Amino acid sequence: MTSKSSPKFMLVRLKFSKTDPFRKEQTIVIGKATSNLCATYAMSAFLEYRTSFPTSLPSFTFQSGSLLTRGRLTSEVRFLLSEGRFGSSEFAAHSFRLGAATTAASANLHVPSWFIKLLRR
Repeated sequence: MTSKSSPKFMLVRLKFSKTDPFRKEQTIVIGKATSNLCATYAMSAFLEYRTSFPTSLPSFTFQSGSLLTRGRLTSEVRFLLSEGRFGSSEFAAHSFRLGAATTAASANLHVPSWFIKLLRR
């Protein structure tokens, strides 16, 4: 659930995107959600938790200092899904990005097609 301390939006800066032929830096704006699944709230909570990590490390690292890679994310997601007795073989790190577009398209909220394309970038 979102809280008053959750920001109204957050900016995510990508050094480059594989969908950009010029490989230029991009900034994505993620707005605060009114549902229990709010990226800005989750990131705020994560950053509060992360104060115990050295600030010299990249944001998504384990306490050991090892980086969270795409392969490791896929491995962890599949492990957690299998622990919950869900089929996990068809999920990967890319599922999170596609999931947002799929959810928006199937929500019958009259989301414009250009916006769904933007979600998939």
